[in-house]
Amino acid sequence: MHFARQALQKNFDLLLSAGGDGTLHEVVNGLLQGEEGGRLPTLGILPLGSGNDFARNFKIRRDADRILHALQHPRFTQVNVGTMACYDVNNNPIRKYFINVAEVGIGTVVIGQFLKNKKYVGGAMGYYLAILKSFLFYRPQSISIRTSEGNWEGPVLTFAAGIGKWFGGGLCIAPEAEWNDGRLSWFRCGNIRIWNFLGYTGRLKGGKKIDHPQVVYGKDASVYCDSASPQPVEADGEWVGYLPLTLGIHKRKLDFIYT
Repeated sequence: MHFARQALQKNFDLLLSAGGDGTLHEVVNGLLQGEEGGRLPTLGILPLGSGNDFARNFKIRRDADRILHALQHPRFTQVNVGTMACYDVNNNPIRKYFINVAEVGIGTVVIGQFLKNKKYVGGAMGYYLAILKSFLFYRPQSISIRTSEGNWEGPVLTFAAGIGKWFGGGLCIAPEAEWNDGRLSWFRCGNIRIWNFLGYTGRLKGGKKIDHPQVVYGKDASVYCDSASPQPVEADGEWVGYLPLTLGIHKRKLDFIYT
């Protein structure tokens, strides 16, 4: 975040985020929390992290030749940025931005497990071990959700909403997401047994929707989540805070360079 703010203050033309979704999350917050309506640098990604889910939207790979080609022959687009308002453990308000997906549910437990085990097993292997441990012990939590379809309440394995299609290390939870249409694509997975959900992994990794009565897809300019019990929130693979949570779309788009 510090380096992104420096790039903003020094009027850099291009800023490359070297890391994964968490690094990109910090870069975006460094840019937008420090901006005052002026010009922002064009943003690019060097996908060096564990998940690299946002990079999947643009098929950006850890390929030095392709990255060099992108810098020499750039293609540009604009991407939306999500806004989020939630609370810390002391009920103080938190306001941040996110670039890919914000989530309530099992993903927050995966992140906790990954951070706990990171010094022993890092990288992609550590991430997959965290997923396995979380799936063994997690139970759906009761959450109330408000979207344009109305109010819904019940046990949720995961509720995710965002700009991109992918999260969780390559699971496509929003096949119809578009990164610049001004709407959040959301995915509500209700009271499904963990092992049944695992049976849909192939469809998720293949970018296909799940056909199940407990799985609902939608699009909205904003969504709201709350719960009677403390439920954590993550965004772009980073632990952020606790419900209640309001998600929306920032008024500014970011210029983005890709291969």
